[in-house]
Amino acid sequence: MELTQEQKIYEQVVQKAWNDNEFKKMLIANPEETIENFTGGKITLPEGKTLVVIDQANVEAYERDKDKVYFVIPENKLENLDQKNTITTYNLLLY
Repeated sequence: MELTQEQKIYEQVVQKAWNDNEFKKMLIANPEETIENFTGGKITLPEGKTLVVIDQANVEAYERDKDKVYFVIPENKLENLDQKNTITTYNLLLY
């Protein structure tokens, strides 16, 4: 099964966040700018929506807001395994 462009970008961003704490901090603090700088592309969100990045490894629960689009960095439980092959098992978590 071929990945969509969005899934490929998600995979690249998550890989970078798992391997680079400074990138993860920037991603959480300013997600749109960080992703745009990393990918060289422009993010287009639905009108009135903002992008929120959540690090699943550090968050117990969060309150969903209908005006936000959530990008979840999945907890990296497989640090010692081949991340390239396992990350594709996660779904793109944009709500």
